[in-house]
Amino acid sequence: MPRSWRGLVKKEFSPLFPGFKLGEKKVYLPNHTITFIRKDRVPPNWATFQVPLTFTKLDIRDYLWNLYKVHTTGVRSWVDSSSAVRKPRGGYYRPQPKKFMMVQLVKPFVWPEPPKNLEPWNKKLWQARTDAANEHFKSQAHLQAGNLHYPSELAMTSTSRKRLAEQAKALLNGEKQWVEPDNLDSKWDKIAEVAKREREAKQQKYDTEKEERLGTEKPARREKKAREKEAGEKEAGEKEAGEKEVEKQ
Repeated sequence: MPRSWRGLVKKEFSPLFPGFKLGEKKVYLPNHTITFIRKDRVPPNWATFQVPLTFTKLDIRDYLWNLYKVHTTGVRSWVDSSSAVRKPRGGYYRPQPKKFMMVQLVKPFVWPEPPKNLEPWNKKLWQARTDAANEHFKSQAHLQAGNLHYPSELAMTSTSRKRLAEQAKALLNGEKQWVEPDNLDSKWDKIAEVAKREREAKQQKYDTEKEERLGTEKPARREKKAREKEAGEKEAGEKEAGEKEVEKQ
């Protein structure tokens, strides 16, 4: 124990006297975040915190005493620098480093055992969201690399896709027949009528344009064929006349 602490051993355990001089500067509405980190391999008389980069050893000591009445006899601090990270588009950048502090406690603190039943915290929901996000990132990475896959070639992991595949297989094998639902939402009736009228108008316009196009194309085709036939006969006559002249000579 440091020499300056020897006379304060009895007072350290008093909940009313911290055993050291507190800072006199008052801070109103602080905006810093301090995280208590679980370290299972650290002795129980040491606690690890992640603190802002501007935090000092005196700050963490006064913070623990003023808020939680926790006595500390020593503080260690270090800064972990982050590795360079490549941006999705552009060059590299280095994230902001993280600062950690370990404080030596007068009264040891032991972390409780983690709960085995995680249902109250919706563990399955969070795990499903994490798996879905990972699958999305993998698909995007394959897409950017140019490795495209058909959806039918991918493994059917979702329940909806499996159920849909089973229903489609039953319809193709003739085990079930397609039956339209009787009760449809009435709000789709008007939309269906408008869509039907639009399709009929497009089909009628297409048929009219087709008839006009064929009507104008037929005379042009006849004239073209007649010209080609006339040119062919003329060329054949000239060729025959040339051969006869060669024979006379």
